[in-house]
Amino acid sequence: MKYTVLQRVSQNIDEVIARKTDLGIALWELLVQEHPADIAQFIISIPQPQATAIFLPLDKDLKLEIFGYLPEFARAELITDMPVQDKQFILTHTHADDISDMFAYLSDEELKECLKLLNKQDQKRVLDLSKFPSETAGGIMTIDVLTLMKDFTVAKSIELLQRLQPNKDLHQTIYVTDFEAHLVGYIQLQDLVLKSPDTRLESILEEVPYVALSHEDQKVVAKNMVHYQMMSVPVVDEKDLLLGVITSDTLVHVVQKEAGEDVQRMAGAPVTESYLETSFWRLLYKRGAILAILMIAESVTSVIVHNYEHMLSSFLIGFFTMLVSTGGNTSSQTSAIVIQGVNSGVINDATLSRFFKRELGMGVALGLILGFITFVRVYAFKHLFLETMVVSISVSSYRDWETDRKSVV
Repeated sequence: MKYTVLQRVSQNIDEVIARKTDLGIALWELLVQEHPADIAQFIISIPQPQATAIFLPLDKDLKLEIFGYLPEFARAELITDMPVQDKQFILTHTHADDISDMFAYLSDEELKECLKLLNKQDQKRVLDLSKFPSETAGGIMTIDVLTLMKDFTVAKSIELLQRLQPNKDLHQTIYVTDFEAHLVGYIQLQDLVLKSPDTRLESILEEVPYVALSHEDQKVVAKNMVHYQMMSVPVVDEKDLLLGVITSDTLVHVVQKEAGEDVQRMAGAPVTESYLETSFWRLLYKRGAILAILMIAESVTSVIVHNYEHMLSSFLIGFFTMLVSTGGNTSSQTSAIVIQGVNSGVINDATLSRFFKRELGMGVALGLILGFITFVRVYAFKHLFLETMVVSISVSSYRDWETDRKSVV
């Protein structure tokens, strides 16, 4: 039902924006009843002027919810067009880490204007977060998370939670620090219910199995979170001072992003940014460069074909598509295994030689199997032994060449 509503809104977008006809008013009322995530997805699917015209008249609370579901580039585009009052409301009710991510897409003038709308404390937090590269632990952490001190009692901790919870994110795992903000351990939220009110937190602390450094790559952090089965990870600096926390929501986002990049690498289109965030010319450069490299690599095949043209023209040309498709299919298998193995940590410096030996043996074995199948198939139709052997050997050798080439690229 909701997709039908959004489709109807899209088909009558001008009437919905104007809201001067019964249809436009009715569709607008249906639109604002949709889930904020669905409205956000709809907004980024329409041209920017129409997206702004839809977004700005919305109720400020709904506007804030939708804003939280938008990607950074869309947030930056919308906040640029907002009046000052709406802009200030959005900025003061958005997490500092989300604001910092969005600021990367703003012009210098717009960035200065947005910073002026924040109080000094929020300005400092946003600017501090902006110092970390976007794909590091510091760049993806959130600082609006409640932490406790080790000398607090359970009773004092509960009192603090009740007082600050509306302004801080509260998670199942609560990290605990000392007076100087050094990370000392964590407690579970249920500990505050099960333990007596006079119990001090330092007596029930548990050791954190994995702590992320602020400069650590987000892929490493995500991999370790999965390995240790952690729903959140604390981020510290070189002095072990707690800077923030990476939550499971962020983990999901990182995993989705890395998975998308893996698919693009396997397809020979290594674009790390979102498709809509990447400029046309950057996409052209990335994809064109890879295609040019692959085309030049394929010229080796052209040389071989040219040298044996007298044989191909009379017999082998009928099996040329089989040679090409077999090489492509097997190389896609290997490249997928390599990329998944590297990202999961299975393939690393310690296992690299073992991987190469295993793939070398796998290549030889598969080449022999496919070569035998090819020999049976071609000889059954042509009954020419020498030519059949040429096709069979070509399938075996071409498979290994394609595998090595595609994996390296």
